[in-house]
Amino acid sequence: MFRVAKTFDVLCSTAALRSTNVILAMVCAVLIHDLLLCIRPGIGERKATAYAILVALYPVHWFFTFLYYTDVASLAAVLAVYLFCLKKQFWISTMFGVFSILFRQTNVIWIIFFAANGAITYVKDLYPKDNASHENSEPIHQSKKASARDNKTSVQSLRRRRINSPINKVIVCESANPYNSLTEEVCDISLKLWNSKCEILIAFAPFVVVMAAFVAFIIWNGGIVLGAKEAHVVSPHFAQFLYFGLVSAAALLPWHFTPNRVLDLFHLSGKNKTCGSLAVLMGLGLSFVAVHFFRFIT
Repeated sequence: MFRVAKTFDVLCSTAALRSTNVILAMVCAVLIHDLLLCIRPGIGERKATAYAILVALYPVHWFFTFLYYTDVASLAAVLAVYLFCLKKQFWISTMFGVFSILFRQTNVIWIIFFAANGAITYVKDLYPKDNASHENSEPIHQSKKASARDNKTSVQSLRRRRINSPINKVIVCESANPYNSLTEEVCDISLKLWNSKCEILIAFAPFVVVMAAFVAFIIWNGGIVLGAKEAHVVSPHFAQFLYFGLVSAAALLPWHFTPNRVLDLFHLSGKNKTCGSLAVLMGLGLSFVAVHFFRFIT
């Protein structure tokens, strides 16, 4: 008994408990690497590894790595849900989704998001002919015009030079989007989802079971909060948007705020002084309201 108690003392020490988050942080890095390869297959192993290391060193995630708390474990579970959903292994994805909800009840929002994203991808795979017809209609039309203007030899030589031209890149990027507007895309995808509702419900049955169980838990528990409900009262906290904007602007500062763009911003504000002043005053006023009236949880 003394040896068992001594073993538990070692395992429950501060260093041992915090090391679990360090291990989970490594798991997060591996999951990010695999997610990058799934989302962008042509990125390559080296770039995926470099990007995974950069994301793993993100300050908010990095500092929580050395604390014994649920943030890193929750993030690992959510990333696993997304990864296996992209791989269309929905039962495994749902299993990790249950684990993520056990860590944080609000992770149910991520499960809904991943399920919706997976359903859209799934329904697009059910209608490959429609996607191919949309994407190929414009390039075929352009090739017919080119063949009418030039002979075979000139067309071949022009194609080689036009492949790397910036104008051709713009045309290819625009033709890659088969829809003319966001409204058209939403309506088309919504119609396909409705027409394939039976197939989608069967394929995404694990997510439906988890959502039904979560709704039953909320009804039985009388809310989403476990434990001390008076310490976790839901209230608006609009200052979070300001925190997010500040952190995002600081992180993207070297990327977007180049000297040329700063000069362009000053020139633009100098030309439209009235609109610029009104925008600054409105932003300051809204920031004051958000911080002064919605900073405390009541």
